[in-house]
Amino acid sequence: LLGTSRAHLLQIQALGCLQLLHQDNDAIKREFIELGGLPVLDQCFTSKEKQVLIELAHTFRVLATNFAFAQDEIRASGCIPKLVALLKEKRPRPRDADLQVQNAMHASVLRALVALAENNSMNRHDTVKARVLFHALLFIGQEDETVLVHTCRLLWVIADGGEEYRDHIREADERTMSPLFETLPKLLLHYEETVALNAAGAIASICDSSSTNKNRFREHDAIDMLQMMPETSNPDMMRQTARA
Repeated sequence: LLGTSRAHLLQIQALGCLQLLHQDNDAIKREFIELGGLPVLDQCFTSKEKQVLIELAHTFRVLATNFAFAQDEIRASGCIPKLVALLKEKRPRPRDADLQVQNAMHASVLRALVALAENNSMNRHDTVKARVLFHALLFIGQEDETVLVHTCRLLWVIADGGEEYRDHIREADERTMSPLFETLPKLLLHYEETVALNAAGAIASICDSSSTNKNRFREHDAIDMLQMMPETSNPDMMRQTARA
């Protein structure tokens, strides 16, 4: 998985094959890891080709999804900070052709981090320790729906870690001067239902047992926004709206 421009295509194809092999198959995931697959994936972080990095993040997501063994092994391999580092890259100008590719990379990394941190307290800790919040909060004001969905979902997963993590989110918001508490309520009325759903889930988890966070959202009309949400038959949307 190393090499020149022709090797980029081979890398992309190989990573795609791994994703198909590992999809919903924990036995193959375990065998890949036990045969030393993670150090090979780790070498791909040196690539300058964004499509390779996109597929790399997708591969980590597939490995980690609903499989605690892979979550733990990926953390032990030191790959979580390297994934977070991919969110640091300076954004191209709005009309730059590279913007769409970079948005795709950020979305794939955010999805991977969600899969790694979900229901795994040590991975959640390492993800926050790698300063993911200082990068993810910058995406809250973006227009790209896919990035918004997975940013909200990551905040939701981190906030589910408990009061300490809810405080981390508020403190990161204050230090970065991000529009988190102002923008999340507005996303409840987003035309894309998956954005609204994940915004509702994030708000509910960030507020849980935190009067300070609740007050911050109230200051930005979160209750009014919740009341203005359109009716839906989506049970997940109804559940998260009720939580919020």
